Amino acid sequence: MSPIHYLRCFAGITAREWRRFLNQRGRFFSALVRPLVWLAIFATGFHFVLGVSIIPPYDTYIPYDVYIAPGLIAMILLF
Repeated sequence: MSPIHYLRCFAGITAREWRRFLNQRGRFFSALVRPLVWLAIFATGFHFVLGVSIIPPYDTYIPYDVYIAPGLIAMILLF
């Protein structure tokens, strides 16, 4: 089998799973709301208390909400 065949199969499975995910409204809603609530509560609450210290290659202080956002996006994609 050629790599094109594998990519076509992967695209078909991905499209099918996206359709299933979007048709399940409750699952779609909860997958978006839970991380946004975490971001709202923890990032707002810890904004003034915590942050990531200045380390190379960064030359400025990194706010907690900027630090936690990529992890929350990964959590949305995984679950």
